[in-house]
Amino acid sequence: MKKIISRFLVNFGATIFYLWLTVKVCGLAISYFEVDFPDLCEHEEIDEVISPNGKLIAKYGSSDCGAFSSTESGVLIENIETGEVYRGLLGIRGTPNEFRIEWETNKRLIFHNVPIDKLIWFNQKYESGVSLVIEND
Repeated sequence: MKKIISRFLVNFGATIFYLWLTVKVCGLAISYFEVDFPDLCEHEEIDEVISPNGKLIAKYGSSDCGAFSSTESGVLIENIETGEVYRGLLGIRGTPNEFRIEWETNKRLIFHNVPIDKLIWFNQKYESGVSLVIEND
């Protein structure tokens, strides 16, 4: 009986080791060959508005991540000179047709026709140097 248990434990340990080794080698191969897997979410850029001085871009887009989530739209600001991106400024459930973005000045960005009942988040990112304003026409 001891011999059977001993043989089982050795075989079980060897199996676990080879499974671990296989996963490790596959992970290293994926990393080495820079394999890209398909993105689970679909992203669509809807609008892009450049600031009057041409240094900042406000981008409006939507994301759909499949059956268990709803489509969400959002706004980000990208600094063209530094490459910094300020995400999470505005989030809206769905993709409203009437929504639009407008630069009033280089430091003031206005969101028009935001459906307040579908607003998920609204965050001022002070480090971006831009004041965000919601105006419903």
